[in-house]
Amino acid sequence: KMTGLFATVRSQTPDSVKNLPPSQRDSALADYQKIIDAEIAFSRGLEDAFQNGDNRGAADIYNKMDLDKKDGHNKYK
Repeated sequence: KMTGLFATVRSQTPDSVKNLPPSQRDSALADYQKIIDAEIAFSRGLEDAFQNGDNRGAADIYNKMDLDKKDGHNKYK
């Protein structure tokens, strides 16, 4: 489910990007989508780790996701 939610979010444009000058929007949107793409990959890895009983791997992936979340939220509130 989480991967699907990230895919939905990826198709949206954050207000902070919409409010940028037109000359900056494309690069900001590309950066935003790059962050979301990483979260999609992490969420797939997290699902695989849980299904394989790899709790340590799941924790590592979760921690990476948390760092990306903080970075993304700081950039694209």
